[in-house]
Amino acid sequence: MTAAAELFAAHGFDASSTQAIAADAGITVAAIYRHFPSKAELLVAVARHALETTFDETITDVGPSAPEQRIADIVLAYTEPEREFTRRLVVELTHAAAQHAEVASSLQTFHQRARRHIGEVIEQGQRDGALRSDLDAVRAARDVLLLIMGICNIDALDPGALVDGDWHRTLCRTVRAMIGSRFEPDPAGP
Repeated sequence: MTAAAELFAAHGFDASSTQAIAADAGITVAAIYRHFPSKAELLVAVARHALETTFDETITDVGPSAPEQRIADIVLAYTEPEREFTRRLVVELTHAAAQHAEVASSLQTFHQRARRHIGEVIEQGQRDGALRSDLDAVRAARDVLLLIMGICNIDALDPGALVDGDWHRTLCRTVRAMIGSRFEPDPAGP
């Protein structure tokens, strides 16, 4: 699955042959088909694993902090250089979802879980008085996920943005505006 994920992220699903996947994994093509009835089924397994890992590493593993900072940390996690693979795979999975209903279902499940988690952080911030109470938490969580999807495309669109500290501060200000933070960000911080 690792070899398949790397090839899918680097070359796309359509351009990644089972022969290339098997060669990179050090196994035979027959071994792939013993575990997965088709290359599409392998893609679905890769998608599920990658999305679960991404959820754990970028959505739930942010440290305890103020709600606006927790959500900013989730967004900024996708800008990290070591997340290039994740960003590229998300873009490829989004493309593959149009052709494979199970990939689309996996992406929708990821999106719903992420939206629910971010929404819960927002609602907690509203209960604590850190975020505006009149904010629609579901809509704000959806907006945050739209921002993340844009970041996943940044390697192709503007790779210099990933290392631009000013852009990171702008992202944090954008997150604070999206989620209705009652506090002004520290001008020296993110």
